[in-house]
Amino acid sequence: VRGAAAEAVIIFNRGRVGLLPFFDTLRLDVNYSLLDSSLAKDSKRLAKAESVVAKRETVIERKKQARSKSLTAERDISEYGAGAH
Repeated sequence: VRGAAAEAVIIFNRGRVGLLPFFDTLRLDVNYSLLDSSLAKDSKRLAKAESVVAKRETVIERKKQARSKSLTAERDISEYGAGAH
């Protein structure tokens, strides 16, 4: 379990490329195919994360605009003083 947890932490923090120094320590051959595969997977993971962040920022901006409109409408109603004589 410890080995699997360590691997998961390395991949989470550094991507699959982070495993390469570990493989080197174990004297495992790091060939072009492994390096290329690791870089491709990391690129895909980063692209997905960037997409999620962009979507989240869009949602936050929409909520901010809706809140601003709501506050403006509320202020307009209170300044009008409907029903006050």
